Amino acid sequence: MRANEFLLELRDRMYQYIRSIVPTWPEYVVQDWLYKGRGKNKNYTTDSRAVKDEIIEMITDAGLSTNTNPWQLVPNMKFTMDMFQPLTKQKLIGRAGGTSDLGMGIPKDKERHATQAALIQKGGVSKEPAILIKTPQGYELLEGWHRTIQHFAKYPNGYVGPAYVAVAQSPQGVTEAFDQPYAFRWDNNHDDPGADQDPKYDAYVKLPDGGHLEINFYTDSTVDGNEDWVVEFWRDRSLGITGAGDQQRVFATVLTAIGQFIEMAEPETLRFTADKDVEPGQKPMSRSNLYDRLVQRYAQAWGYRLDRSDMADTTVYLLHRIR
Repeated sequence: MRANEFLLELRDRMYQYIRSIVPTWPEYVVQDWLYKGRGKNKNYTTDSRAVKDEIIEMITDAGLSTNTNPWQLVPNMKFTMDMFQPLTKQKLIGRAGGTSDLGMGIPKDKERHATQAALIQKGGVSKEPAILIKTPQGYELLEGWHRTIQHFAKYPNGYVGPAYVAVAQSPQGVTEAFDQPYAFRWDNNHDDPGADQDPKYDAYVKLPDGGHLEINFYTDSTVDGNEDWVVEFWRDRSLGITGAGDQQRVFATVLTAIGQFIEMAEPETLRFTADKDVEPGQKPMSRSNLYDRLVQRYAQAWGYRLDRSDMADTTVYLLHRIR
C-alpha cells in the first residue's frame, strides 16, 4: 500500500471512530467541527481513549451532550452582528476583514480569509452552513469563522445563509469535571512579603499529584472610589494552569473559588489573566476557547458583565458588577 493510501485509510478510520461517538449527529457537523477541529493531520495511531476524551471535552465545553441529536439545519438563517453573544461578537469585530487573528495562532489565517473572500466575491453567500450554539446571551459561533467574517466584510448590514444550530445546556450540564472541583481552604490573613500587593483572600488546594494550587485575590488599584480586585492562580508557583492534564478540573476549582469570593467581598470589578499556552497535542486556541465559554456562562450567573481583551500570549478577563 502506498504511503498516501495508508494515510487516507488512517484518516477514514479516525473519522469513523469520531462518528461512532455521536452516531446520531449530522455528518456535516461531525466532519467540519469534530473531525477537522480535532486536527485531521494528527498522529492517527494515537490511543482511542485519548481521542474519545478530547472529542467529549469539545462537546461538553460547548454545552452539548453526546447522547442526543440537538442539531437543526436552518437553511435561511438571518445573520446580523447583534445576534451573537458578546465574546463571539467581540472576536468577529476584532478580526473584521481578516487583518488579525487577535493573537490566537490560527493556522494559515490570512490564506483562509483570502480564499473565502474570493469565493464570496464570485458566488455570493456560501452554501456551507456555519455551526452555531444558541445560548441565553446570543449565538456562539463554533465553526465557519473565516467565511462568516468575510460575509460581514461584504454584507456589513447582515445576510441570509445556512446554519446548523444547537441549543446549549445549562452550566450544570456542561461537563462532569466542572461538577467536581478540588477541595480548597481559605486563608484571609495571608502575608506574602515578595508580592507587590498583599493578597486579601487566598484559597489553597492540595492536588492529587502532590502539587499545590493557590488562588490569590488582592486589590490592585481604586477606580472611581471602587476597589479593583485581581485574581491570580498558581500551580506549584507557576502562574496559570499548565501541563498536568486536568486543566478542566483545576479551572473548575478556580471558578468555584471566584464564586465564593464574590459572595464574600461583592467586588465591583474583578480581573484575571489566562495563559494561552497549551499542553502537548492541543490546538493553540483550545484553552482560550475553553476559558471564553466558561467565564461567559459563569459571569452572568454571578451577576457580572464580561469584557475580554487579547494579548500576544494571554487573555485578560474583566468582570463588572451589573447594577
